[in-house]
Amino acid sequence: MKNEATLQFVQLHREDDVNRLAFLGDKNPDVDMPWALAQISGWQTARRKLPSWAACDGLEYPPHLNMEQCSSEPTAIYKASLASRLVGADAAEHGLLVDLTGGFGVDFSWMARAFAHAVYVERNETLCPIAQHNFQQLGLGHVEIHVGDGVAYLQTMPLVPERTTGCSHPLTLIYLDPARRDTYGRKVFGMEDCTPDVVGLCDTLLLRADIVVIKLSPMLDWHEAVRKLKNISEVHVVSVSNECKELLLVLTREKRPLRVFCVNDGQTFTYCVSGASRPLEGALRASDDALRPSDDASCAPGIVSGRPADASRVMPDEEFHNGSLPTHSPDATPSVLLVPNSSIMKAGCFREIAVAFGVSQISSDAHLYLSNGAVPHFPGRQFRILRITSMNKRDLRQAFQGVSQANIAVRHFPLTADALRRRLKLKDGGSLYVFATTIGKDHRLILTEKLVAP
Repeated sequence: MKNEATLQFVQLHREDDVNRLAFLGDKNPDVDMPWALAQISGWQTARRKLPSWAACDGLEYPPHLNMEQCSSEPTAIYKASLASRLVGADAAEHGLLVDLTGGFGVDFSWMARAFAHAVYVERNETLCPIAQHNFQQLGLGHVEIHVGDGVAYLQTMPLVPERTTGCSHPLTLIYLDPARRDTYGRKVFGMEDCTPDVVGLCDTLLLRADIVVIKLSPMLDWHEAVRKLKNISEVHVVSVSNECKELLLVLTREKRPLRVFCVNDGQTFTYCVSGASRPLEGALRASDDALRPSDDASCAPGIVSGRPADASRVMPDEEFHNGSLPTHSPDATPSVLLVPNSSIMKAGCFREIAVAFGVSQISSDAHLYLSNGAVPHFPGRQFRILRITSMNKRDLRQAFQGVSQANIAVRHFPLTADALRRRLKLKDGGSLYVFATTIGKDHRLILTEKLVAP
């Protein structure tokens, strides 16, 4: 327990510049300055990443690197909702959560509430007492702390029996967030290069858990993960404010059809994959809730149960055997341009989106879509098309007459955004958006303004 002078210093200066506060040590001899600065810096980071924690007095924060590497509140809440759906309501009475890579404990603290018992395992002896203190402050009295290596703890866990009627063994979920830095502190992205190596541990994990949830870098190709790991039943590409944050894999003891969830804030687009290659069906869930997975991933393929606002469209098999999906014709006169969000881009489900929403691709490489009107619940941004022009100088002068400022994006186009901006002599920003792309063999500029989707 820190002395009163240190605690008062933290409370008084927690919104001040940490770099400036570092020079006040001589004037405050009774203050444990290194600890106080870490708490002030941690609280300031929490206010941005973990607002619920920042609003809770009495929490202790770890060193800066651990704060930067921990999950954000929206993604932690998403994982908690995912875990709750996977294990069901009975887990609150009989379920067991084991987090083999506890870290600062953000994900663990949210997921643990769905389980009767939860075990936090962390080899960093500095983090464990901080996590234990915080769990007590957060009212998590049913958790158990283990200081040690997660793989070593895994080997001590009992084998999970096959689920049969009357089975008394608690439903067990193991969670891992492998460290993505090597012994020299350099970032790594391959699954085998992370610690622990989940590829090598896959069989052991599935012997000791009913469900395994693995968090990986968003840089990883999820197709590679499906090839290397056994029994992946769900892939979740999770974005916050259109920035891809995490890749979550769900492994189950029994093999199930693979379903991919593309999540961005309050929207989830989900589709099934047969043999981890050919998409079968797509469906969209849209709600006003915070990030959360579909309420029922075990429902019929292509159907996501929930609110009346849900929209879905089944993709019949014949649509995958008749060649390519329709692309935009230059002679058509669409009124809306649709830009998929970052989770859709990461998942690569471009054909699924086209079929599910009945929109046409500009080209197979641009990943932009056209529609004759606004598309309800489309997972991305929508823009009203003002003009479409070629790169001919006369056409450009006419199309951009009176335009001095615009946001520019290029998709499958020979010039960079900066090069195109210089050529058009436009300032950055404003309410107009220019999308440069290629339709057939022709380069086109699409001048748009943002559309408020229905």
